[in-house]
Amino acid sequence: MPKEDVRIINPFLIGVALLVVVAGVGVALWLALGESPKPKSEKELIRVVHEEESPEEQPQEAEKPIEEETSQAEEGGDKEFVGASPSRVWGKVVRAEDQSPIGDVEVLAAKSPNSKPLRLTTKSDGEFRFDDLAEGEWHFIADASGMADVHSKEYFGRAEVTPGAKIDNVVLQVVKPATLEGKVETFIGKPVADAVIQVFAGWNLKGQPVASSPWGGKKDRNDALSHEYFTQAVSDQEGHFQIGGLEQGTYDLVANGKGFARQVQLGVPTGTDEAVFRLEPEVRIEGTVSLSTDRQPVEGATVTVEFDAPGFPQFSGSILTSASGKYVITGLPRKSKMKIQAVSGEIESAPYNRTFLGQAGSQTRDLLIIPNRRIFGRVINSHTKMAVSGIEVWNENRLGTSLAANTQPDGQFSFETGIAVHKIQFRKPGEYRETDWIEVIFKEAER
Repeated sequence: MPKEDVRIINPFLIGVALLVVVAGVGVALWLALGESPKPKSEKELIRVVHEEESPEEQPQEAEKPIEEETSQAEEGGDKEFVGASPSRVWGKVVRAEDQSPIGDVEVLAAKSPNSKPLRLTTKSDGEFRFDDLAEGEWHFIADASGMADVHSKEYFGRAEVTPGAKIDNVVLQVVKPATLEGKVETFIGKPVADAVIQVFAGWNLKGQPVASSPWGGKKDRNDALSHEYFTQAVSDQEGHFQIGGLEQGTYDLVANGKGFARQVQLGVPTGTDEAVFRLEPEVRIEGTVSLSTDRQPVEGATVTVEFDAPGFPQFSGSILTSASGKYVITGLPRKSKMKIQAVSGEIESAPYNRTFLGQAGSQTRDLLIIPNRRIFGRVINSHTKMAVSGIEVWNENRLGTSLAANTQPDGQFSFETGIAVHKIQFRKPGEYRETDWIEVIFKEAER
C-alpha cells in the first residue's frame, strides 16, 4: 500500500494567519470609510433627493417691483403709524346714487376724533391707498367739495388693521347736498336775530340715520346744556336761517336764542322752509356753591347738569363756579326736568332734582358741598336675627369700588364719605352669600 503523507499543522501558525486576515479586513474598512462622505442629515437628504429629481434648474423669474401710487398719505409731524411690518389699506370713493367712482377727493384716515388725521387725494378712478397704518381700528372719511357733510353713517369707512394686513374693500360714498330753511320768532311773532339752530338728529330718504363723522357729532363743552349735534346755523336780523350740506331727508332741530328757552322742531324735511320756531321766555337757575364746614364759597367747583324734556335731545354738561362761587344755567324750557350737582374733587353736594311745570323767570338754588357724610348700619342673620361680625362692607361710587368697613361683634358698621350717591354690598366669602347692591343716596334733607 502506498504510504500516506501525514502533515502536522502547527496551531501557532494558524493563529498568526487569522490575525493577519482580521487586520487586513480592518484596514480595508478604515480606508473605505475615510474616503466616503459623512451621512447627511434628514433635511439634507430631502434636499438632495429634490435636486436630483429636478436636474435642470429652472431660471428664476425676476421679481416685479411694486408700482408706487402717486397719491400717498401726507406725513404729519406726530404721525401715529409706521411699524416693522407694513400694512396697506386700499379703497375707493363712489357716488351714493349710482356707485360711479369720483376722483380728486380728499380722504381722511384717523383712529379717533381727537387724533391728527392722515390725508391723501384719490386718483381719477376714485381709488386711494394708505401705507403703514398702525395696528388698531381706523375710520375713513371722504371730504368731497360740493358734497354733503352730513349724510348716512353707512357712507363712512372702517378697517381693523393688523401688522402686515392688506385690506382692499374700503368703499366711501358721497352724495349731493340739500338744504333746509326756516325762521326764528318770539311767541308774539317778532324775529329773533343771532339765534343758534343745531341739527341733532336726522335720516336720509332710505331711513338710514345720519352723522357728520364716524364717531357721531360734536358737542359744545362750555355749555351747561350742551348736546351732540352735526351742524348749525345762525339766524339773521330777520330771523331767517339756512342749513346746507345735508343729505336729502328729514332732520330734528333745536333753537337757542339769548333770553329764550330752547325749542325743538322734529322731522323737518330738506328742500322746504317749514322750520318756524316761536321762542318763549326762559327759565334760569342760579346760585352759590359753598362748603358745609365753614359756609365759604367754592371757586372752580363743577356744576353738572342733566336735562330732560319731551322731544329734546339728551342735554348734559357742566360749568365752573366763579371766584365768588356762583353759577348760572340759562335757556331752560318751562316744562322740563333737570338734575344739578356741585362737585369739587372727591367731595360733592347732594343731587338737586327739579321739575318745571310752566313757570318762567329766575330761580335761586344754592348747593352745599358736604365732605363728611356718614353711612352706618347693623348686619344681622336673616334666620336667627343675631348680629353678624366680620362682614365686609363694600362701597361703589363715582370714584370706584372699595372695601369701606367690616362689621363689629355687635354687627355695627360705619364709614365717612364726601360722595352723595353710593351702592353698598355685604360679603363674607365662604360663609354667607353676598347681598345685592343697595343704593344709598343723600337727599337735600341732609341740610
